[in-house]
Amino acid sequence: VFQYSLPVASIVANFTPPSDGKPSLLTHDEVETLFHEFGHIMHQTLTRAPYASLSGSATAQDFVEAPSQMLENWVWNKQILARISGHYLDNSKKLPDDVLNKMLEAKNFNQGYFYTRQLVLGLTDMTIHTQQGAVDVDATYDKTYEELLG
Repeated sequence: VFQYSLPVASIVANFTPPSDGKPSLLTHDEVETLFHEFGHIMHQTLTRAPYASLSGSATAQDFVEAPSQMLENWVWNKQILARISGHYLDNSKKLPDDVLNKMLEAKNFNQGYFYTRQLVLGLTDMTIHTQQGAVDVDATYDKTYEELLG
């Protein structure tokens, strides 16, 4: 008789430790990591798959990061940040709007270059692996880079 066993999962991470009598105060990057990893936990524990090999992080590569990336995007939402931020001694003291706006501007800075570079790397890889005979990897990269980024 088949009996379903509920999955168990945990987050193991290195976060800023408490110091000088203060609690552990996470950086925004650490909060983003926590939300990302919690996405994996939700993916792992909310499954109803009959076999562990078909659930959680054992899913197809193009989906395994979907729940995590969805949750990590929440830490860039002003309403979410307003709910989870606050001074550790006075939670009513939230991040000011000007700081939140600067964080969002900094997050989005240079995204065009970042994704175009990813395209260069992907196209270089595809070109190298579809060429016949000897391949000059450096020349292929340089040509692709020049075509896309100048």
